[in-house]
Amino acid sequence: MAHLPGTSPENPEGHAVPPSKFERLVGFSVLCGLGLGILAAVVLIPVCARVRTAEYQFASLEAEIADAKSMVVANNRLMEAIPVDDVLVKRFARTQSQWIPFDEAISISTNPDRPAVRTQIISITPHRRPVKPDGWIMRVGQKLEAPSKRRGLLLLGGIAMLVGTFLFAPPRAV
Repeated sequence: MAHLPGTSPENPEGHAVPPSKFERLVGFSVLCGLGLGILAAVVLIPVCARVRTAEYQFASLEAEIADAKSMVVANNRLMEAIPVDDVLVKRFARTQSQWIPFDEAISISTNPDRPAVRTQIISITPHRRPVKPDGWIMRVGQKLEAPSKRRGLLLLGGIAMLVGTFLFAPPRAV
């Protein structure tokens, strides 16, 4: 004799069979784990993105400070060399104020064998700049800064935890 849909030899009337302890544990773990994961992501990812941005800004400022210190050293060398070198004084005046004496002509050498004379007094090499942070944490962190998205995801995580708690609670003896 065939069984009616939803019935079995152990359950001939078709009443719902309560889940076992293991099934309740798995269901509770999955739903509460998802809820906790969502809550943790909503709280931690924007903070991590802000920390990476702060580290980038700090490293950029350190590079700018190092450049400024190099410029101070180069300017000190220039100030020490100006009283001694008359050619340097003329070159410096030409570069700073576009001053050219009327009895001198400027010649630009295009000969590769005779490169233009360069003084190393005020030239500095810029320090290496850090790479701007990028990646999925930065993108998600920027998206989660919106209060409406944060509220929605916090609500979703809380609901998932509540559903896991109440749906898979042990049956009460009546």
